[in-house]
Amino acid sequence: MPRITTSDIQPGDPVNIADLNADQTALRSVGTAGGVDGANVPSQGIDRCNLATESILDRPVGGRELRKAEADKATITATAAPATTDPPLDFNGARAAIGAFAYDSTDGEYLEVVCSIAYKGEQSSNVNPHRWNVQLAYSTDWNGTTGNWTFIPVTRRRLGIDGNTSVRFRGSLTIDHLFLHGNPMTTSDLWFGLFGWEDGGSGATMDLLDLSFYANRRHR
Repeated sequence: MPRITTSDIQPGDPVNIADLNADQTALRSVGTAGGVDGANVPSQGIDRCNLATESILDRPVGGRELRKAEADKATITATAAPATTDPPLDFNGARAAIGAFAYDSTDGEYLEVVCSIAYKGEQSSNVNPHRWNVQLAYSTDWNGTTGNWTFIPVTRRRLGIDGNTSVRFRGSLTIDHLFLHGNPMTTSDLWFGLFGWEDGGSGATMDLLDLSFYANRRHR
């Protein structure tokens, strides 16, 4: 019967990603050789998708993660949905774009894209009700300044104020999207961007702040 050598993790030990990935490698090697069966580990007791390479990951590094504090806010000023060639929102000189990611849709992998933001604003009295929109898009040719973007409809979020009244508001939201391209896509230059625009005309403002924007690769 094949044996699986695992890390000697004791209660109270700190979580170490190297140990977890080593255990995955040991399980995969036994499974590939046909050694995982009812004699040692029942197959129905294994979530095999969690044995894939890199299914446990460190947090993203470099350009794959963007964090901006309240002082580096972005103000939504556009009054129409962005064009496919418009740049992402500007957070005090930094565009809200993360990448570049390597991605292969034919390998059963997807990217979990997470964008969390706080928002605050105000609306003056005697103006039309307002709606603010935020949405994610992806690009394979963004160079930090220009690029072509494809918007992801299911990531659109709308925030609004009803009634002609003077009000200040504050809140937060998170977009958590599993990106799995419907058509075959293989690229080493995949980017995600955050966009925003307003419906309702003048008389109201909205700022986005405390941005946390990153993505991790997952396998299934």
